[in-house]
Amino acid sequence: MKAGDGGGNLRSCYQEDQRRNFGPIQELGKNVLLGNDTKMQDLLAKLEKLTKTEGHLVGAETLVEVKNAGKDVQAIHVAVKEQSTAMAALQFHAKGVSCL
Repeated sequence: MKAGDGGGNLRSCYQEDQRRNFGPIQELGKNVLLGNDTKMQDLLAKLEKLTKTEGHLVGAETLVEVKNAGKDVQAIHVAVKEQSTAMAALQFHAKGVSCL
């Protein structure tokens, strides 16, 4: 018996033990990749439905916020236009007064 033989046997026992421990995980991975796991497919279908629903909700909320921002911008535009008109009237009046 050589000194290296004992280590080889120990290593092969360890590798065999690791294969046994990862067996269920490997089987799950194989089923998922091959599409044989119906429970996983059901869960993925539910996740897809939830993701689409969330996307629609985000789109609706975004639309509401954009409309509100548009209303705010319109109100600011009206206020600036009114101020501009008032300033123009004051300048016109001031020029008329200085010419007298």
